[in-house]
Amino acid sequence: MATRPKLAYQKALADNPKLKSNVFSRMMQKRKIRKEYAKAAREAKKAAHRTKKAGSFIVRTAKAIGKVVLRNPKTMIVLSIIGFLVIIMMGLFVSVK
Repeated sequence: MATRPKLAYQKALADNPKLKSNVFSRMMQKRKIRKEYAKAAREAKKAAHRTKKAGSFIVRTAKAIGKVVLRNPKTMIVLSIIGFLVIIMMGLFVSVK
């Protein structure tokens, strides 16, 4: 005669066949999970490298812009004034609408 826990377990196995697994399937599942973690780690490493590369590009660009501004301060002032006027005009056109 089967006891209640055993019957409940058998019923759960019947309802959910995934619960019935062997050592090999558990090993394969663990291997699959490990591969997924390794892949995620590689992707994170690549993303960090790309971020570092982009950061160094931004620093180099900022330095180049700084050098241009130091060489041509009057031109930069004129360009800044023109940019400021363009922004004001855009704001006026948006508000008139």
